[in-house]
Amino acid sequence: MSLPHAGPPGPPRQSRTGVVVSIAAAAVALLTTLGVGVWNFVISPVPNVTARPTTETGGPTIAPTTSAPQPTTAPPTTADPVPSTTAPPEPDPTTPPTTEPPPPPPPPPPAFPAGARTCPAITGDVGGFTQSAVGTDVTSCPFAEEVRISYGSNPVRNAPVTIPAYSPVTQTQYEMRCSGDRLVTCTGGNNAVVYLI
Repeated sequence: MSLPHAGPPGPPRQSRTGVVVSIAAAAVALLTTLGVGVWNFVISPVPNVTARPTTETGGPTIAPTTSAPQPTTAPPTTADPVPSTTAPPEPDPTTPPTTEPPPPPPPPPPAFPAGARTCPAITGDVGGFTQSAVGTDVTSCPFAEEVRISYGSNPVRNAPVTIPAYSPVTQTQYEMRCSGDRLVTCTGGNNAVVYLI
């Protein structure tokens, strides 16, 4: 008995093992892609994420892209430079220090001429003058003090000036001519001489 004639052999069949391996590889690629995505979006705090083109398996591949911090440079300034705060050099101990000469002492206060009699003040400083004195026996101290008050109240200084002065003794007003700077001499009336400092 003869066996029926078999037709021509068909194309070779793929083995099941090859199909299983292809499916497993696609699954691994998909799981890897999902794991990277979960890591980037949930676990990793990376702010900038961009999508890459899809892979052969059809799923997108997402990879983090981070921008590296750029170094910041300050713009050039045109302000004046900050002065140095370095301490001055120490002086050489072998060199004697230089000192400025002391100021000259103030001139001594003026004094009344010899023979003048100092009068007690009836008021304080008037125009920078604090004391009076009489230069003749016919001049009274109350009149000398009136001359001091009148001259001290006058705005003219360091130049001859004529002032009025009242005499409490004679109850008369006289004109006195005064001149001088720190020691002022006033003459007038009935041979009256008054000194002011």
